[in-house]
Amino acid sequence: MFLQTIRNKSSHKVINIIIYLACLLLITSYDHILYYLLSLKFQLNIDLLNFTREEPQYARYISAFLIAPILEELLFRTHLSGKGKDSWSVYTLCLVVILFLPVNNICIKFLLFAITSLLALYLVLKPRVVYFVLRKYYLVTLIVTTVLFAFSHYSAIYEPSKSIEFTLASIVLIYIPVSFTFAFIRIRYGMILVMVFHSLNNLLNVLANTYINFNI
Repeated sequence: MFLQTIRNKSSHKVINIIIYLACLLLITSYDHILYYLLSLKFQLNIDLLNFTREEPQYARYISAFLIAPILEELLFRTHLSGKGKDSWSVYTLCLVVILFLPVNNICIKFLLFAITSLLALYLVLKPRVVYFVLRKYYLVTLIVTTVLFAFSHYSAIYEPSKSIEFTLASIVLIYIPVSFTFAFIRIRYGMILVMVFHSLNNLLNVLANTYINFNI
């Protein structure tokens, strides 16, 4: 029911395009304005995507415009189609989370990875479980993976010069709302459009970081 409600599409394509562009500018503006306000509060220099000035420009653009949007959307939002064939992204996401767990013992991490792999294989063979994850508990799955997407950017925000409070505030106030926006676009308009939207949003952020001086 939730999925069908969101997928009610308008037939006015021109109006939709205008709305897309307006939303893109709104999200990018929201990113930078709120991040700037947080930087003022915590007395920090702003760099929304934490790109270093020593990093080659082409590397920034390739990473932000191509690699990150494609990989992140495939990993975090493929399953939002609600179809069983797309459930692989949920299990893959679980494996990725385990790989990046702050556990120093490689044996424990390998054991968790192996158990999760076997569990994922078992679940794939159980259509009823897939139904529960992607249909009955669709909203729960949506919220969990959307929040995980936001927190996956923790390392991109945090650095020794920035406090943990600043990093968490950025995730809660910026990344989680933007993540839910991307999820809505994925559900309503499909994977291709959310990849394009994600790419353009990242590109605008990189351009702003490169050519606009936000230092305080």
